Amino acid sequence: MNPLIKWPGGKSGEYKYIKDLIPDYDKYIEPFFGGGAIFFKLEPKKAIINDINQDLTNFYQNIKERNKYFLELLIFFADEWEAISNLINEKEKQIIHLFGNKESAEVDTYNLLFSEYTFKEHYIDVVNLKQQIIKNLKSKIRRTKKITDETTTNDDIVRNIEAAVKSGIYMHFRDVYNKKIRELTSEEKAAVFFFIREFCYASMFRYNKNGDFNIPYGGIGYNRKNFRLKVDYIASNEVFQQLKNVEIFNEDFEDLILKKATSKDFIFLDPPYDSEFKDYDKNPFGKDDQKRLADTLSKTEAKFILIIKQTEFISGLYKSRGFKIESFEKTYLYNVRGRNDREVNHLLIYNF
Repeated sequence: MNPLIKWPGGKSGEYKYIKDLIPDYDKYIEPFFGGGAIFFKLEPKKAIINDINQDLTNFYQNIKERNKYFLELLIFFADEWEAISNLINEKEKQIIHLFGNKESAEVDTYNLLFSEYTFKEHYIDVVNLKQQIIKNLKSKIRRTKKITDETTTNDDIVRNIEAAVKSGIYMHFRDVYNKKIRELTSEEKAAVFFFIREFCYASMFRYNKNGDFNIPYGGIGYNRKNFRLKVDYIASNEVFQQLKNVEIFNEDFEDLILKKATSKDFIFLDPPYDSEFKDYDKNPFGKDDQKRLADTLSKTEAKFILIIKQTEFISGLYKSRGFKIESFEKTYLYNVRGRNDREVNHLLIYNF
């Protein structure tokens, strides 16, 4: 099975390093669940999954319960995403005409597309939605005019306008997530959270100093993304059957491991790395937490496998505890602001 949501640091690629090590177990436990790549590879019959991110665990809980309103919202998002693309296609010639004949065409383009369009209540705040679409149209049209030359095609123009509209929708739901999260139902929180996670740039996970999620829209390449395919998978019987016997928690890892794990269980751990780059999450995980994790693993009777980026601190922390340690290289696809090495060593640590 595939993960249900994109999450930074997913371990699909690391499965090959651990698949032959995984012991027999009664219950699978994952304290830092994220996207749950290893869980979905193993498809355990009985499991406990946990994450400190409440939005994420709420998302999984709604899927497990097959919540009707939650699924209705996801289907609405998929319908609207496709409807906007169809609308852009229908109005293509008029869009090109407005782009070429107006100094500032954002309002005219908005009226062309939406004067007879009804925004449904599932958008939550239609006033903000319209403001964001117009704002993004203005910015995109201005920037596109600036770089337009003889190599620019009509299709380039239309696709940029579509990106502006869809960026406006994305930015609207990002505003809803940042400013109205306390007003939303559990289902609305889960659906909005999933939507912005799917359409944010490179699936990054970052908050600003005010605690607001601040990743922009993914860009033109996301315009025709098949969101419906993801929604259909989430609503599938396959996913329901996999999650129906899973217990979902939103707890500190220490409490979870010491209270829930037994000698017959297997724990897979993919904790935050020992890094100064902490602005991807509102829950910092520092050296004291790394030490607390190592102490907790020294106490558990369950078998475990832990994967973590190698640093001098991490190596010293685990070598002194008598665990088995292996290493492997990992190459990252991109370097975020120069803060991550492209090629690094990772440690595979286990106790059996």
